Amino acid sequence: MQGRVSPDGRWVSYTSDESGEWQIYVEPFQSGRPEDRIQVSNTGGTEPRWRRDGRELFYLSPDGGMMSVEIPGGDLRARRAARMLFRVRVQVSANPYQTNYDLTGDGERFLVNTAVRDGLSSPITMLLNWPTLLDQQRQ
Repeated sequence: MQGRVSPDGRWVSYTSDESGEWQIYVEPFQSGRPEDRIQVSNTGGTEPRWRRDGRELFYLSPDGGMMSVEIPGGDLRARRAARMLFRVRVQVSANPYQTNYDLTGDGERFLVNTAVRDGLSSPITMLLNWPTLLDQQRQ
C-alpha cells in the first residue's frame, strides 16, 4: 500500500508487511517480478515519498524518524543506506489513507502533521496581507 511512482516512471515505492513488520520496498514499475524488489528500509517504515528528481526517497520510521535514502543517478542498485534526517512527532501507522507529511520538490523543506501531546497545543496565527501591515507601520 501507499504506492508512489518515481518521477521518471521507472520505479514504484510502497509499504508492505510481508516480512511481519511494515517496510519500504522499491521495484521496477513495469516488472511485477518479486525478485526485482528491493527493501530500502532497515528497521521498518511507512509513507514513502520521492524527491522530484528521483534521487532520494523519504519515509517515516516506526520510532518517529524522517528517513532518507539517497539514490545516486537514479540507480537504485547504487543507493546509500537509510539515514535519519530528524525526528518527528507523528502517529506513525500503516493507514493507506493517512498522510503525515509532504515535502518540497527539492527535498529541502517538509510539512509535517505533528501530534499534540498532553494538551500542550498552541494556537496557529495566520497573518494575511502582511506587506500592507508593514507599509502601515512605516508611515
